[in-house]
Amino acid sequence: MHHIVNQLRPDLMGERGLAVAIKDYVKKFLEYTDIECILDLPEVFVLSKDQSITIFRILQESLNNVVKHAQASR
Repeated sequence: MHHIVNQLRPDLMGERGLAVAIKDYVKKFLEYTDIECILDLPEVFVLSKDQSITIFRILQESLNNVVKHAQASR
């Protein structure tokens, strides 16, 4: 997970937006863990930079917890 976190830093959201950053993160998560994730999110979020970073960090921590604790395949 540390590898994924380092590849997709929140500063890249400013260039591409939160939705793209989330999609990229989930794609890398699947490649790294082989755990399928299904996304249903808008293309554009109307959030401040701080809010976007917070959402992104919550996603990272949530998926990290899935790997550590859920023994999930999907």
